[in-house]
Amino acid sequence: VFTEMNPTFRQGMELYEKEKFSPAQEYFAKVIKSSSDLHSEIRIDAEYYHALCAVELFHANAEALLKEFIDNHPDNPHLVSAYFNLAKFQFRKRKYEDVLDYLAMVDPLDLSEKERAEFRFKKGYSHFQLDEFDKAAESFYEIKDTDNAYVVAARYYYAHITYSQKKYQTAAENFKKIASDPQFGSL
Repeated sequence: VFTEMNPTFRQGMELYEKEKFSPAQEYFAKVIKSSSDLHSEIRIDAEYYHALCAVELFHANAEALLKEFIDNHPDNPHLVSAYFNLAKFQFRKRKYEDVLDYLAMVDPLDLSEKERAEFRFKKGYSHFQLDEFDKAAESFYEIKDTDNAYVVAARYYYAHITYSQKKYQTAAENFKKIASDPQFGSL
């Protein structure tokens, strides 16, 4: 519906889907400026994607834009995604306490399967960095034996934690599973 009504928004979405975030952000900014109705769904979506472009481009105002979106639209369907993207942004900045705060606002069941794996890994790694090893192990355990992009890293950190807890059999089993991995095998 929105794309037929607003060609500028449609062009922004096409660029966003092609990961051309800078020009996409410009199109979303045009939609925001041209819409005087603050409650227009197309304007709200443009605000959301404008903020996501800022996250992808590592802009200094990315966090502020996402927080503003959350504050202005607390009932929007993009709310879960906004919190999740805030957590990912903080993860890249290595602010692990903030990551956990934002992930606490996200129900993993509201995420796609791929995003759930990322959620669990980033939650586990944040706990790991904060020396909260039992909580980290729980998150890594959830994804260490599933098909996802984080499986090898999750197994490594889970094995590392179980080894430090003197659970040598569990640690050995998990280390063996990643022994041939180019990134973690040598570790």
